[in-house]
Amino acid sequence: MIKKIAISIIGLFIIVSCGKSYKLEDKPVISILTSLGEIKIKLYKSVAPKAAELFVNFIKNGKYNNTQVDEVMFFEQFINIGFNSKAFDPNIKEDFSKEVNPENKKLSYGEILFNPKNEGFGAFSIYTGKEDLKLEEHQVIFGKVVEGNDVLSKIMEVRVNNLNKPIEPIQIKEVKIIE
Repeated sequence: MIKKIAISIIGLFIIVSCGKSYKLEDKPVISILTSLGEIKIKLYKSVAPKAAELFVNFIKNGKYNNTQVDEVMFFEQFINIGFNSKAFDPNIKEDFSKEVNPENKKLSYGEILFNPKNEGFGAFSIYTGKEDLKLEEHQVIFGKVVEGNDVLSKIMEVRVNNLNKPIEPIQIKEVKIIE
């Protein structure tokens, strides 16, 4: 009996230790100042180091400043930023194969991801669904909203056209590292 319990505990430890640990790093804290308020995010640097580093570099180079929210997708429950702006760089051809979403990880409210299949880097999405969502295997989750859920709610309430573009633009005034 004790032997079975010990084997079960060891097996559980092996299963848990083999998966990626989605722990938010304390620093940096990133501020996204929009025309509807401020959103603060932290990164999963240990799980997605390349994506986190590129995102921070884009912020330091002002790539997201003075842009706008590209799409508000009510049914899919995503806010998309950087797809149609100076932030997207099609020349970045990184190998993100070690950072892609593992099969067992589900996307939770406020998590930030990008799709390496978009042939570049810079565009990202924020998930606003109430239920955890199973993702496609090639997507990379690299951060999470830690403050500003009220702003996400305001963004999700805006009117959009038939292409999911906000009728009244939502400005991304400034994105900066604050801590």
